[in-house]
Amino acid sequence: MWKAGKPEIKARIFEYEGRSGLMKLLSPALLAELGDALIGQEIHAASTSTTLAVNLTRLLHAALCGANTADGPIAKINTKLKSSGRDRHDVLIAINTRMKRKRPA
Repeated sequence: MWKAGKPEIKARIFEYEGRSGLMKLLSPALLAELGDALIGQEIHAASTSTTLAVNLTRLLHAALCGANTADGPIAKINTKLKSSGRDRHDVLIAINTRMKRKRPA
């Protein structure tokens, strides 16, 4: 049925389901793949230093899912994310390209 459907109808279904509805329908593997693609796009849009931003975001994601002390800064970030209904996948690092570099003294 899906293959026979018109693109306009498919688009209306996606709009109707919304983000939370689609998250229930998609597999965890596909959600992770889409999340990674989105992270790359958002980082690229936010920064001309894409490689640095991507690498820092990956390191932060790894730190956020790793073991840490209950009162450490990583635990505080995770608590703040959880209280706002988010998780580590919602965190991105963007490099401010407008900041002037400090010259060595």
